Amino acid sequence: MDTKKLIKAIQLIVKEEVKKEVAKREKVIRESILKEVKQSQPKVVEKDPLDVDHIFETKQETKKSFTNNSTLNELLNETAQGGEWKSINGPGGVFNASQAQGWGGGINTQQSTFQTADGGQVSAQQLQQTEAGQAVLNAVTRDYSALMKHMNAKKGK
Repeated sequence: MDTKKLIKAIQLIVKEEVKKEVAKREKVIRESILKEVKQSQPKVVEKDPLDVDHIFETKQETKKSFTNNSTLNELLNETAQGGEWKSINGPGGVFNASQAQGWGGGINTQQSTFQTADGGQVSAQQLQQTEAGQAVLNAVTRDYSALMKHMNAKKGK
């Protein structure tokens, strides 16, 4: 037998044996990992920690008669008792037209007070005193009409 052929044969045999041994070890490692994962699985939670429905529960209110139409009346009662729309009245009180800044209808009015995140009021003069407040005032009072025209032109409107 030629030396080169013998070396090739030995290489093939060694290669096949190494493949078999590596496959066995991979199988053992895979099984141990699966066993570990099964043991460390979290326990079943009885109550969902992200469930917030109890926050929005409201008392059962009596049905009011808004109109003579029974279907419309039922719909209005459902809306009145639903909790989703109540977020309009935030911690600062009742939402009213003076807080609807974006509905000016083209009238350029300067707002003198702003509502804070916790529902309080802060004047424009107080905001002018800090660098962050000035940035807020600049963003709120800036004229964005040119930007909107440019965006509409890009969209082809």
